[in-house]
Parts: sequence; C-alpha cells; structure tokens
Amino acid sequence: MNKQFTFHKQHHIRGYNYSSCTSYMLTICVNNKQYVLSTVKQNSDIELPYCELTIYGKIVDMYIRKMFEAFPNTKNDIYVVMPNHIHMLFTIEEPEKTCNKSDQVPRMVRWLKAHITTQLQISIFQKNYYDVIADTDKRFNNCYEYIRNNPAAWFFGHCKEPEPNDK
Repeated sequence: MNKQFTFHKQHHIRGYNYSSCTSYMLTICVNNKQYVLSTVKQNSDIELPYCELTIYGKIVDMYIRKMFEAFPNTKNDIYVVMPNHIHMLFTIEEPEKTCNKSDQVPRMVRWLKAHITTQLQISIFQKNYYDVIADTDKRFNNCYEYIRNNPAAWFFGHCKEPEPNDK
C-alpha cells in the first residue's frame, strides 16, 4: 500500500471543517468502475502515458474547469480524468464570502456531479468520494506527484490504492 498519504471512505472526517483554507485531494469514481472517461495511451517509448478523453471525459473535464469558476476562492492545482475515476488537487485560498458553512468541499462535489449528470442525462458516479486533506507541504507534494504520475502508473500497472485517512 502507498504510505505517502491516506484516503478515508466517508464523506467527512467527523468534526473537520471542509471549508478550511488548505489543500484537498479528491477521488471521484465511476459506477461499477466502468472505463468511460478516458483511455490511457502512450505515443512512443520516450513520452509519458497520457489520458485521451472520451466524450464523457471531455464533459467531465469541462465541468471541472467550470467548478473552479463557480467557486472562485479555490485554486486548481492539478487534476486528471482517468478511465474510471477523477483525481483533483485544489486549494481553498480564502473563506467563502457568501456563506459561513463548513462544507465547501462536499458542496463542490455535489455541484460537479449534478452538472455532469444533467449534461449526460445519466448518473455515472458512485455516491461517495475519497478525500485527502493535504495540509502540509509534504502531503501536498505527495498528492501532486501521485496525480501527475497516475496515467503512467495505470499504463505500466503500478497503481496502488492509498490507505484510509489516519485523522
């Protein structure tokens, strides 16, 4: 198992303020692990593998970008649309001005899933999602590298699922 960082399988760490100004890594999986978002390809032995998006993947990509416009207090650090899941790393840079709630991250996920479902006219995602609170430089860097390297790990078969959060 990957010990660099850990996921937890609930929506929240009980009592954690998911509107805190810190970084978050999210993984949102497709129902039944269907490969509907992209295909991992490599053009040559000297290039890194990459994700070629399907039509569903292109819609997902578009709404990820729009989500960061809809939540302007966030910074998109990196994301990748894999064949059957999405990884995103983003930072909440300042508290929301329109709301004092402590649930910005779950609201972002709901926003994203709702817009994609409306566009596709079908729900393709699992109900839950996984998160990592990347609240230190080391955790942030580990999450960033994990996402950046995920297509290559997938292509070469070295993808290991992180363990649940220890918080």
